[in-house]
Amino acid sequence: QSQQLQLPVHKTIERADAIKQLEQEGIFAPLRNHHYDRILLISNLPPIKKDETAESTHKKMMKVIVQKMVIMVMPEGFKKNMIDLHPEGRTCILRFPTSEIAAKFKKQFEYVNDSSLMMFGPDYQIKIDTYQYYDQLSRLQKPIKQENQSFKQISLDGRQNHLTEEDVISQLALVSSTKVQLANFQQALGYQETLLLPFSEQFQFTPKGTFMYTTTQQAKKICELNFYLDEESVFKITFAEPVDGCYVSENENFVVGFIQKEFQNVQLYKALVYSLCEEQKIFETEFCQMNDFLKLENQLRFNATDDYFYQIDGFQLKLFQINTVDGLLTQKLKSELTLKNIHAMEWAPTRSFLAVFQKSKQDAPSQFTVFDLFQQERNMRVISRTFYVEQIKLLWQASGEWVSVITDTKQNTQIMNYQMKGDFPSSSTKFPAGSKIKDFQYSTDNKYCVCLVSSRQQQKPAVYIQQVNTDLPPQKIISLEAEKIFFCPQTNVFVIVSGGAMSQTVSFVDAVKKCYLASYDFNIKSMEFDFYGRYLAILDKQDSKTWLNIIDCVGTCLYVKQVNKVEKVVWRPEDREMLKVSQEGSLYEKRIDQLKEQNSEKVKQKYERLYKQYKEAFECKEEVEFGLKQKQKQVELVRTVYREYEQEYAEVVVTAIQKLNETTAQVQLDELNELFE
Repeated sequence: QSQQLQLPVHKTIERADAIKQLEQEGIFAPLRNHHYDRILLISNLPPIKKDETAESTHKKMMKVIVQKMVIMVMPEGFKKNMIDLHPEGRTCILRFPTSEIAAKFKKQFEYVNDSSLMMFGPDYQIKIDTYQYYDQLSRLQKPIKQENQSFKQISLDGRQNHLTEEDVISQLALVSSTKVQLANFQQALGYQETLLLPFSEQFQFTPKGTFMYTTTQQAKKICELNFYLDEESVFKITFAEPVDGCYVSENENFVVGFIQKEFQNVQLYKALVYSLCEEQKIFETEFCQMNDFLKLENQLRFNATDDYFYQIDGFQLKLFQINTVDGLLTQKLKSELTLKNIHAMEWAPTRSFLAVFQKSKQDAPSQFTVFDLFQQERNMRVISRTFYVEQIKLLWQASGEWVSVITDTKQNTQIMNYQMKGDFPSSSTKFPAGSKIKDFQYSTDNKYCVCLVSSRQQQKPAVYIQQVNTDLPPQKIISLEAEKIFFCPQTNVFVIVSGGAMSQTVSFVDAVKKCYLASYDFNIKSMEFDFYGRYLAILDKQDSKTWLNIIDCVGTCLYVKQVNKVEKVVWRPEDREMLKVSQEGSLYEKRIDQLKEQNSEKVKQKYERLYKQYKEAFECKEEVEFGLKQKQKQVELVRTVYREYEQEYAEVVVTAIQKLNETTAQVQLDELNELFE
């Protein structure tokens, strides 16, 4: 009994009163990157006639009138996508680049008393509101239970979806062939669609979720990346020459593009490295020989903190360190190793460890090595082992303290969990001959590894769980037909996906009681967990219709919506470090300190000036406590549900970038001189 796996017990977090009152007031928690003061809603417009022959003409005429109204207050910079006219008329949404232009438009056209000046005639005295006011009037759609599906729900015995102190509203993108719909979801407050973006080609979020970006392509090659904070493009990276592939580094400091070519039957590549912060190229490599077993994007790869990168050139593994010299980012060669037959390489998620697997020929030992780039060259190899194996898979724990090596031989399948302290595994698990590990992962709290194993001796695959810091054997939870697994440690629940190409079953299994909590039948088009593992979003295609299903981690279906033509669903990543409230200062001040260490003097001055110039325009903790007493109660309620409220820096940067585009170089210089007097 004492050797049984001990799973944690979590207390219920008391938030019911705050949630209840917020729901009664119809309030959705404030969101970063939303600038409602520059979005206007025009109401009391004429309706569009239903006559099919006149509808397009009438709609076009009305839109032209609105365009003329906009151009009157904004002679330059007008874009047609600023106007969103309702298909039936009556209302129209205008998106202006700045709040000042929006205020000017509102002042000029709101409540014009002289009927001769009314743009749409005496019967239509238009009304103009900020979108924030309109948004507060509308109530959220309530979560609804799923219907018309094969569904079974078992009593949860008081169990509920886990809510930690990092509780945030999750944002997801519904991507179709012509547009991207952004929406927000939170269990207590529901689902709310926000921005509709008119682009979709190669749509992605950056690794921490700060930006969205798309690609501009010519002849299947990428020419530039367009970065967005909301519906407006904030900057772009234009490659010196078209590239075959690219990626944004994990810490969002660099963009790397790859050019590939063949010379005398040898595959070569060249990498172009750009600074995301300075929007310019830092360096490019010479043409190097590719490793055929690694993807193009993995021939040169930065680590999680963007301090180091490796570069492959044939049998040479070159390790570089990024330094700042005289305000400029430069790369310095730290080590150059000769490593043959590299089949797998993985950076640790948070640290400077690099795991490398070299596969040798038959009957010769293969080599597994972990390098620590913080160490001097002679001490860089912190783990070095040989295996007589043909296949291997590397998986790092999210904290970077453990790495698992999964090996397959004719005799057995083995999982070895290594801690970064020595050459020998802290725990090792062998499965019988003929076994195959179909899926393997760490839990989000880094304490457990879970695996799905099929074998000749069992009719159905089995789900196992093991604590990484003990030598206890893995514990078998359940046997069932399955392809993918996910473990939520806060609720001790497995999410298991099984089935074929046309129909899949998503099951929720209690790891403690080893029983089903719920199961659903879907034809899965796209499926993804949010960053915290709280919600599972599934696109379910039934006949000609596509449905968005949002299910929490204990199997309760929270929301269903028909979303035809949507191809995939993507949750926006969240940076855990930036969500934590520091006792030493605001998050924005913390970001400034990081920039001082990492980037050039020009960038430091820009961010410091932006912070000084625009800080007063946004609510922060101090302003709420000392200047906005009437909002105190409401803000505290929101903070109870929404921990990201104090992230004022994101909106500061967005608005500031827009302001920068409107000011001359001389004005910027005067402001900088004033700042540093």
